[in-house]
Amino acid sequence: MLMLAMHYRIIIKQGVDMAHTTSWYLPGKVILHRVTGNMTADDLEDMNRTTMENKPSSGRFLHQLIDISEMTKAPSIGTLRQHSRASGADDGYIVIVGKINRMIEFTITSIAQVTNFRMLVAPTVEDAIRQLRNLDPSL
Repeated sequence: MLMLAMHYRIIIKQGVDMAHTTSWYLPGKVILHRVTGNMTADDLEDMNRTTMENKPSSGRFLHQLIDISEMTKAPSIGTLRQHSRASGADDGYIVIVGKINRMIEFTITSIAQVTNFRMLVAPTVEDAIRQLRNLDPSL
């Protein structure tokens, strides 16, 4: 029987002087970024870099959960646009997790349109995973 071993680069990562931690929710398939406090451009850059470094080469999607339920201040729309790369055809879904007010939902929708990201909103991580499993049965 042939067994393939995958090596995952991150287990848990907390940025120094940053407002986020990154860990695997489902190794090799779903990354969880938890934001606490004031999110900055440096947090966005680090989250993007970490996601790109862990993207599977096998053509599978890498989905992201971004839990903002403990975020106290979001970056400006300009900062979000500046630090959001355009989405590729092989990118997975990004699910923003937390209590989302209408202004944040509008911001998320606007950014998704500009960047072509497949973005969803969910009140909890569990709801986010349920949504992802409906969209990607491989989870």
